[in-house]
Amino acid sequence: HGPANGTVEELDATARQLEEALLSRRDALDIRAVGLHGGRSRNHLIMRVFFKDIDDRVLPKGDAIEAIRALLPRRPGYEVSLGWRGG
Repeated sequence: HGPANGTVEELDATARQLEEALLSRRDALDIRAVGLHGGRSRNHLIMRVFFKDIDDRVLPKGDAIEAIRALLPRRPGYEVSLGWRGG
């Protein structure tokens, strides 16, 4: 979530910055793809990270998740959460 008084452009720029950071480390983090789409409100975006097939991964999933967590932006007024499903 972006701040309630933030603009859509600011939220989009933050999300794009994270997307670029993830994609620039795609091989090191075993990322197959990153998807970004609108959320529940104008200041909410959802980013999904898809990992490579388990047999093609270099890192244990937990290590990749911690590395991704370290890349999440820390900005006043922004709320960022990380969760995952399956594989």
